[in-house]
Amino acid sequence: MTILFLLCRIQLQIYTFLLISTSFRRFFLFYLSVTLIFATFVADMKKMLLILAAIVQSTAVLAYDFFVDGIYYNILSETEKTLAVTNGGLNGGPTDYVGDVLIPSEVNYGGDTWHVTAFDGATFHNHQMLNSIVISEGIKVIPPRTFYGCTDLHSVTLPNSIDSIGDRAFYKNLSLTEITLPARLEHVGTYMFEESGIKHIKIPETMTAIPEGMFFYCEELESVDLPRSIRSIGAEAFHDCKNLRSIIFPDQLERIGICAFNESGLEAADIPNSVTFIDEMAFGTNPALASVHLPETLTELSSGILSGCSGLTSLIIPETVEYIGKYAFQGTSIDTLRIPEAVTYIGEGAFSANAKLCSVNIPQNITDIEAFTFTGCTSLARIILYEGITHIGKYAFSHCTALDSLMIPTSVKYIDESAFNECASLTEIVFPPLLETISPWVCCLCTSLKRVVIPEGVTWVKDYAFGWCDALMDVYSLSKNPPTCYSGFKDVPLERVTLHVYTEYSYRNQPPWSLFGNIVKIENGELAIESVDSDDSDEEPTSYFSLGGIYSRTPHKGINIIRKGNSEVRKVLIP
Repeated sequence: MTILFLLCRIQLQIYTFLLISTSFRRFFLFYLSVTLIFATFVADMKKMLLILAAIVQSTAVLAYDFFVDGIYYNILSETEKTLAVTNGGLNGGPTDYVGDVLIPSEVNYGGDTWHVTAFDGATFHNHQMLNSIVISEGIKVIPPRTFYGCTDLHSVTLPNSIDSIGDRAFYKNLSLTEITLPARLEHVGTYMFEESGIKHIKIPETMTAIPEGMFFYCEELESVDLPRSIRSIGAEAFHDCKNLRSIIFPDQLERIGICAFNESGLEAADIPNSVTFIDEMAFGTNPALASVHLPETLTELSSGILSGCSGLTSLIIPETVEYIGKYAFQGTSIDTLRIPEAVTYIGEGAFSANAKLCSVNIPQNITDIEAFTFTGCTSLARIILYEGITHIGKYAFSHCTALDSLMIPTSVKYIDESAFNECASLTEIVFPPLLETISPWVCCLCTSLKRVVIPEGVTWVKDYAFGWCDALMDVYSLSKNPPTCYSGFKDVPLERVTLHVYTEYSYRNQPPWSLFGNIVKIENGELAIESVDSDDSDEEPTSYFSLGGIYSRTPHKGINIIRKGNSEVRKVLIP
């Protein structure tokens, strides 16, 4: 049986290399295999399995049909005499093709003329010794990963017959700096040139889209010529193209995908009015981007659209915009920004970490100041919040170190934790009358805070709400019953602070309120502030507040803030 096994292997190797007819060779191997299996089945099952292994190993070299002038081929059709370029198969590897390679359009073999019409899969995958390749006319498709990892490939000549190139076809072609794309190319796969060395390229008129990741991480890319036919630029198309300083957008472009130019080197972006949608982070993290024109066709500024563009100092938001996404302008250097009145939503962190922002308006349609909206806006000294806002999110104004005054609308019902944390210049805060809880850390480390007004409806001042506010001089608590409070005034020298209340006796017996150095009764009008406009309205008001926000059951002489049911709040001078 051992002798029979060895003879099988020898015969298979001989016929593999010597038989000319592909069809006959395959038939012979099939016939021989079946004969040997049945011949040994009766003798010994174990020996049969050994012979099967020998057949499989021996036929590994048959991954290609023939080899001519340094090129491996597989037969696609014997009738039409068509071939696909392949590699050395299971016995081949990344040294199958080295140096300069020419793929012919025709091959003479076995007395016949064969036509080369295709590549058989990732033919040149990781062929790092391949330097250049010329592909003759006839091939129509470059399959996915065909030249994947060919790091020394510096020249590729593509025929005009090609109309499709697959995903990552030229991935990590580090030496490939230029390539001419076929004039009839229509379909291009994703991440086609990912991490390649492309510097200059022209996109043919036959293409209508730049696909996802086409030039992802092409750090050497300097120029791209986009035709008018381009309607969309896909996600991450130019992500990390750090040498791409400028690009001319086609005037028929309609859509720019997520992270399309994220972390690129763009210095300006003049986006045409044909664009109706720009996806998240499309131009994010571009510190060199100094000029952006947004089209009047936009209704939405997606999340992170200009986040991290630290060189951007000014911007005009189109009047058509209704929605501003999360972190849209985070980390920019815009100093003044006008938000259109059509905007109804501003997302979390929209203006955060903008150290230059000193002036911004909040449209009257906004009902929520989301979390982190102005966190770290260290130059923001004043901001107007209109009636209608009901919620101020966590850290909304945290670390706004220049913010020295803020009038919170009476419509606000909820203020989340740390909303004004570390506002080092804030001297006074008047919480709105609808508030029921003072959240934790809300004004923690506001080291200039001198006066706090807690409205009548508050039942709980949570931990560290005013912690380490060591400049605190006056606290107004308008509730008859002392709110629950444990560590709300952590490390505040309360013996130096005056507590203003309506019912002194209830606070004198309730810590930490009893620890205040002075507890006095509130008198109507005691917080009136000078220099405001008068209003001679005769309408019957429903609620009265001092300019500092102190609620009163009756009006007092001087300046009153009057709220008439659901109508807008006005200032009224009562002589």
